[in-house]
Amino acid sequence: MGEENKLKEKGYEIMLEGESIAHKSAVEGKSLEENGHSLLLVDLLSLKSKFSLKRYKVDLFGFGLAVVFVIAILLFGIFVSSIG
Repeated sequence: MGEENKLKEKGYEIMLEGESIAHKSAVEGKSLEENGHSLLLVDLLSLKSKFSLKRYKVDLFGFGLAVVFVIAILLFGIFVSSIG
């Protein structure tokens, strides 16, 4: 968490307060890496020794979603070009 606790102690009202993923992870007793929040691009050079689907699930899910989105755009373009 950030410095919100210092503001609370001084009596300031925090309007948009939320809980971070890191805080939830600390409460569960697991690191962010164990919960699937490792960065695939950062660990690219040492990927052979670190790779597991559980460790990079957020990155792999985002990459898969991006691939599906790009394929959908290409298919839409092919469909539109075949109309005319």
